[in-house]
Amino acid sequence: MDTKELLQRSSIRTMKKDLKKLREGDVVRESQKIINQPSTSNNAEAEKQKNFLFQKQQGELKNQLQSAIKEKEILAREIKKAELTRQQVSSATLSEREKKDEALRGLVQKQQGVIAQEVTAKTNIAQVKASLEKIATVPKPLPQSTPTPLPPNENEQRKKFMADVEAWANSNK
Repeated sequence: MDTKELLQRSSIRTMKKDLKKLREGDVVRESQKIINQPSTSNNAEAEKQKNFLFQKQQGELKNQLQSAIKEKEILAREIKKAELTRQQVSSATLSEREKKDEALRGLVQKQQGVIAQEVTAKTNIAQVKASLEKIATVPKPLPQSTPTPLPPNENEQRKKFMADVEAWANSNK
């Protein structure tokens, strides 16, 4: 229930409230008549009537105060209920958001891992291409009647290169 609705409830005029206002107006007029009467009448009687009217007004004001206090308490309880309901809804919404955020974080981490693997693979491919280009640019030896043995250093480099290519191919499987 909204606080606006609660405030609108309290401003609803009813027949009971209208009658109460009319009675209060009548009491005020009668008390003014008694107060403004000439002092030729019996002063003691006039004082008694004034006291009676004041006591009646005081009683009515006490009743109004009590009803206002009760209405305030009712409104305060309804506001507390509304606030509790709002807090429960917001806490449920927060826990759902936290779950969604956690799921999104997991997806982002997976995506970053895939991107890292892709970058590593592209780097390895670029290294292999560069090595192949180096091999392609090495001039072919002219055929000779007697084959010349390759220097031991070059054989080792070729073996190492082939081992690196095999290791790279096996790591991407």
